[in-house]
Amino acid sequence: MFFGANVENASYGLGRCAEQSAVQAMATAGGRDFTDIVVYSEASPPASPCGACRQVLYEFAPDARVVCVNHHGDVVSGHVRDFLPHGFRLEQRDDGHEVGTE
Repeated sequence: MFFGANVENASYGLGRCAEQSAVQAMATAGGRDFTDIVVYSEASPPASPCGACRQVLYEFAPDARVVCVNHHGDVVSGHVRDFLPHGFRLEQRDDGHEVGTE
């Protein structure tokens, strides 16, 4: 299990989202993919990953389950593919089919 934290910065582009932070912790520990990610926020409805995070998640685990939950217990869930339709990965064949990143 890996944790991430949202780190705000005055220059928005330099901030780090919790999802990316968790993926970086996983990669630093030698992980290559994951099966589930939980996004917690106090937003109502629950906040979902931003576009940049969706791409990062897709790159590592397009079939992983995403569970977005808030402090009221509201839940929005799906798979990374659901949150980023028509996503792409760094390594793809010429015919558009995905190839693993291993």
